[in-house]
Amino acid sequence: MANTDFVRSVNDIALFIGGAEFILEENYGEDIQMPLEVVSGAGDIKGAELVPTTILYRLTLNGYMKQTELLHDLEIVPDRARDRMINRSFDIEIYDRESGELLAKYPKAKCEAVTTDLRKHNLYMRNARFVSVDGQPTW
Repeated sequence: MANTDFVRSVNDIALFIGGAEFILEENYGEDIQMPLEVVSGAGDIKGAELVPTTILYRLTLNGYMKQTELLHDLEIVPDRARDRMINRSFDIEIYDRESGELLAKYPKAKCEAVTTDLRKHNLYMRNARFVSVDGQPTW
């Protein structure tokens, strides 16, 4: 069970996208959104209550994935990234770097935004944003 009294930094966690490690540099953000809908009784024009309709986990990753082979395997490359990322789902997992404990899992996350950089002899994926409807955070 995760220790809720302990505050982790990005140095304490290992984040994987589709099995490939994404190196966090500065921060990792998780925005949980629960859009509300007005519910009323039949014939009532006044709303009775607000109820959540769904839950969305939006993950913002600031860092990089450097290994060119992994980026090609994940199809995150400049010449194909736009087309491949739109309809592709990725399992995102977050582990405690020291103990190996699974801290959170976001199956079938979709990429909402990604930045890729070409550098001498390397391809970098930097700063990505993913959305999942099935988050399983334990921390």
